[in-house]
Amino acid sequence: MRRIKRLLTNYGRHLLFVVKVSGESMWPVLVPGTTHLATNLLRPRAGDMIVFRNRNNPADVFVKRVKRVRPEGYEVESAVSWGNLSNELGMVGRSLVLGKLILVLLLRF
Repeated sequence: MRRIKRLLTNYGRHLLFVVKVSGESMWPVLVPGTTHLATNLLRPRAGDMIVFRNRNNPADVFVKRVKRVRPEGYEVESAVSWGNLSNELGMVGRSLVLGKLILVLLLRF
Protein backbone atom coordinates (compact mmCIF):
# COMPACT_ATOMS: atom_id res chain seq x y z
CA MET A 1 0.00 0.00 0.00
CA ARG A 2 2.49 2.57 -1.17
CA ARG A 3 0.09 4.94 -2.84
CA ILE A 4 -1.80 7.49 -0.77
CA LYS A 5 -3.52 10.41 -2.46
CA ARG A 6 -4.30 13.38 -0.28
CA LEU A 7 -7.70 14.97 -0.78
CA LEU A 8 -7.86 17.59 1.96
CA THR A 9 -5.01 18.91 4.06
CA ASN A 10 -5.09 20.83 7.33
CA TYR A 11 -1.84 21.96 8.96
CA GLY A 12 0.14 19.13 7.38
CA ARG A 13 -2.39 16.49 8.43
CA HIS A 14 -4.55 14.78 5.83
CA LEU A 15 -8.20 14.95 6.75
CA LEU A 16 -9.21 12.63 3.91
CA PHE A 17 -6.94 10.48 1.80
CA VAL A 18 -7.16 7.53 -0.56
CA VAL A 19 -5.40 4.25 0.19
CA LYS A 20 -4.80 1.56 -2.42
CA VAL A 21 -4.26 -1.91 -0.94
CA SER A 22 -1.32 -3.82 -2.39
CA GLY A 23 -0.62 -6.63 0.10
CA GLU A 24 -2.56 -9.76 1.02
CA SER A 25 -2.20 -9.78 4.81
CA MET A 26 -5.75 -8.47 5.31
CA TRP A 27 -7.36 -10.66 2.66
CA PRO A 28 -10.31 -11.35 2.28
CA VAL A 29 -11.35 -8.29 4.29
CA LEU A 30 -9.18 -5.99 2.13
CA VAL A 31 -8.54 -7.22 -1.40
CA PRO A 32 -5.31 -6.21 -3.16
CA GLY A 33 -5.99 -3.52 -5.76
CA THR A 34 -9.02 -2.09 -3.97
CA THR A 35 -9.14 1.58 -3.07
CA HIS A 36 -10.42 2.95 0.23
CA LEU A 37 -11.14 6.38 1.67
CA ALA A 38 -9.50 7.08 5.02
CA THR A 39 -9.64 9.96 7.50
CA ASN A 40 -7.83 11.15 10.60
CA LEU A 41 -10.93 12.96 11.87
CA LEU A 42 -12.25 9.87 13.65
CA ARG A 43 -10.55 8.15 16.57
CA PRO A 44 -9.80 4.47 15.89
CA ARG A 45 -11.59 1.86 18.00
CA ALA A 46 -11.22 -1.90 18.34
CA GLY A 47 -12.28 -3.54 15.07
CA ASP A 48 -11.40 -0.53 12.88
CA MET A 49 -8.86 -0.74 10.07
CA ILE A 50 -6.06 1.79 10.62
CA VAL A 51 -3.41 3.14 8.26
CA PHE A 52 -0.06 3.64 9.94
CA ARG A 53 3.68 3.98 9.36
CA ASN A 54 6.11 1.27 10.43
CA ARG A 55 8.12 2.66 13.35
CA ASN A 56 11.24 0.80 12.13
CA ASN A 57 10.91 2.04 8.53
CA PRO A 58 8.61 5.08 8.17
CA ALA A 59 8.50 4.62 4.38
CA ASP A 60 6.42 1.45 4.93
CA VAL A 61 2.70 2.04 5.36
CA PHE A 62 0.41 -0.70 6.66
CA VAL A 63 -3.31 -1.26 7.08
CA LYS A 64 -4.26 -3.56 9.95
CA ARG A 65 -7.25 -4.18 12.19
CA VAL A 66 -7.17 -2.70 15.70
CA LYS A 67 -7.28 -5.55 18.18
CA ARG A 68 -7.07 -3.43 21.35
CA VAL A 69 -6.78 0.25 22.18
CA ARG A 70 -4.29 0.94 24.96
CA PRO A 71 -3.15 4.25 26.49
CA GLU A 72 0.24 3.93 24.75
CA GLY A 73 -1.19 3.01 21.33
CA TYR A 74 -2.87 0.27 19.35
CA GLU A 75 -2.46 -3.50 19.22
CA VAL A 76 -3.06 -4.58 15.62
CA GLU A 77 -3.68 -7.85 13.83
CA SER A 78 -3.81 -9.25 10.33
CA ALA A 79 -6.69 -11.23 8.86
CA VAL A 80 -4.39 -14.12 7.89
CA SER A 81 -2.18 -16.19 10.18
CA TRP A 82 1.05 -15.30 8.34
CA GLY A 83 0.48 -11.51 8.40
CA ASN A 84 2.30 -9.07 10.69
CA LEU A 85 0.87 -8.74 14.19
CA SER A 86 1.54 -6.39 17.08
CA ASN A 87 4.09 -8.79 18.52
CA GLU A 88 6.14 -8.35 15.32
CA LEU A 89 5.41 -4.67 14.63
CA GLY A 90 5.29 -3.62 18.26
CA MET A 91 2.64 -1.37 19.71
CA VAL A 92 1.52 1.13 17.08
CA GLY A 93 1.98 4.54 18.70
CA ARG A 94 -0.71 7.14 18.15
CA SER A 95 1.77 9.42 16.34
CA LEU A 96 2.31 6.72 13.67
CA VAL A 97 -1.38 6.45 12.80
CA LEU A 98 -2.31 8.30 9.61
CA GLY A 99 -6.02 7.56 9.89
CA LYS A 100 -8.67 4.88 9.67
CA LEU A 101 -10.53 3.42 6.71
CA ILE A 102 -14.08 4.65 6.34
CA LEU A 103 -15.27 3.70 2.84
CA VAL A 104 -14.48 1.42 -0.09
CA LEU A 105 -14.18 3.40 -3.32
CA LEU A 106 -14.91 2.08 -6.78
CA LEU A 107 -12.48 4.55 -8.36
CA ARG A 108 -9.28 3.67 -10.15
CA PHE A 109 -6.23 5.89 -9.61
